[in-house]
Amino acid sequence: MKSLRQRTAIFVTITAFVCTALLAVGGGIFNDANNWQNLQTFNNAINTSRLTTGRGTATPLVTGDFVLSSGWGAGSNTTTAIAGTDQNWTATITGVGGSQGASPTITLTFHDGTWTNAPNCIATFNGGTGTYQALLVTTTATTEVITYNGTPGNSTYIVTSLCLGR
Repeated sequence: MKSLRQRTAIFVTITAFVCTALLAVGGGIFNDANNWQNLQTFNNAINTSRLTTGRGTATPLVTGDFVLSSGWGAGSNTTTAIAGTDQNWTATITGVGGSQGASPTITLTFHDGTWTNAPNCIATFNGGTGTYQALLVTTTATTEVITYNGTPGNSTYIVTSLCLGR
C-alpha cells in the first residue's frame, strides 16, 4: 500500500491535470464568472503545491550536484546557468578540450536526498550551439543519468529535465 505522502502526491497530480484540462475548454463547462474564478484560484493553488509535494523543501541545485563523464571533453563544466530543483532543472553543459568521446553522461545526484522510488524523468535540449541528439534518461532513487546519444563538439548544450515521483 502506498504511503499517505505518495497517495497525496498522486491525488494532487491528478487533480492538477483535471483542473488544467477543464480550464483549457473554457466557458463551455463553467459559464458562471464566480465558478470560473474559483476554479482558476484552485488550479493555481494546486500548481503551486505540487512543486514540493513529496519532495520536501525543493532546494535549488548547485554545480556540485552534477558530474560529467570524460566524454564531454577535458575541462567540460556545468557551472553556467544552473537553475531549478531535483524535480525540474535547466543547466548549460559546455563541451571543451577536443577530447570528446561517444555517449557522454550527465549525472545529477538529487540535492534533496532519496526519492521514495526512482522518479520518472524526461530530458530535452533547450538551446545551445551543439548538435541535438537523443537524450536517454535512467534514474535511481538518488540519481538521474542522462546519456547524450552521440559525440559532442566544442559547443554548449542547454539541457532541461523534469522528474515526477511515483
